[in-house]
Amino acid sequence: MQRLCRRKQHKSHASAPLRLWPFPLAVIQIWVSALAIGEQPPQHSRPPAQSQIIFESGASVGNIHLFAFADGRRIIPFGIEYDRRFKDWFPPLHIDYVGEVMPVIFLREPAEFAPDSKPLTTSRQTNYGVGLWPTGFRLYWGRERTVRSYFIAKGGFLYFGQRPLSQESTKLNFSSQIGGGAEIALNPRFSLRLGFSDFHFSNGNIGARNPGIDFMYFNAGLSCRLGRQPDKK
Repeated sequence: MQRLCRRKQHKSHASAPLRLWPFPLAVIQIWVSALAIGEQPPQHSRPPAQSQIIFESGASVGNIHLFAFADGRRIIPFGIEYDRRFKDWFPPLHIDYVGEVMPVIFLREPAEFAPDSKPLTTSRQTNYGVGLWPTGFRLYWGRERTVRSYFIAKGGFLYFGQRPLSQESTKLNFSSQIGGGAEIALNPRFSLRLGFSDFHFSNGNIGARNPGIDFMYFNAGLSCRLGRQPDKK
């Protein structure tokens, strides 16, 4: 019996790292697809955008253990992002400043959970929150093509109506989003963005407990270029 238990424990430990594989594969697949499609000639006349506003949302599809260990939760945020062209590097790279406000966040989690974040019931509840990511950047790869790939990193704060993950944690949490995606031009003013990222939050040990959590997060957004656009010829 002890041998069987040891074998089971060994198998569970050996399979744990496999939880990480969907995240890098999904980001790589989006980047490769965008680079391949982005070689097509542009369908619209699009000068470089100096500033944009993006209405976006998304949903998590599972949890990974990159910077934290809690799981069994799902997050659905709604945000308004502002992008401002910051610096042009050697072609075809350029970087944008990014800031985002999330007026509504839905966190689905167990109705009861232990101090270490493990669920004590199968019942679920919704924890409502808001968020602010004042610092971030978006690194674009590719010229003004129909499809361009990008790398994104944002950071800031989340605040929930109830203490998330653990009753010994805090309502205020630090948060970040790191990932990649593709921007698809719809016309000279509007674009569609599709991305996949790690959505993380934790309280930075300002509470008695800090389980923290990482979400595998898919998001989509509609981007609108600000300012006057060129007239159609």
